[in-house]
Amino acid sequence: MSRVQRVDLQLATGEDRTCVWSGEVTRIMRVRLQPGESLPPHDANADVVLIPLAGKLRFADEEGEQTWGVGEGLALACGAPMNISNPGDEPAVFIVVRTPPAEA
Repeated sequence: MSRVQRVDLQLATGEDRTCVWSGEVTRIMRVRLQPGESLPPHDANADVVLIPLAGKLRFADEEGEQTWGVGEGLALACGAPMNISNPGDEPAVFIVVRTPPAEA
């Protein structure tokens, strides 16, 4: 693999949920959610950082809800609930940076 690669984030093209880059341990996904749409609830199977590129996202768990948007990120540890939705009135586009949890 080349030491430098250009990554097409497929902001306006491709499937709504797709892997845009994968390395030995890190994977970058790009996700689009329409207004009111949610990801199926699941637990994170890796450490992840969710980074909005457009719109807003809502994260909900037993402790409450958080909404965040462009210029912010949300880091979730492996095993954390992934209950993500688009509370806005415009499409939300975000990047998921996924990496295995660090060894203790």
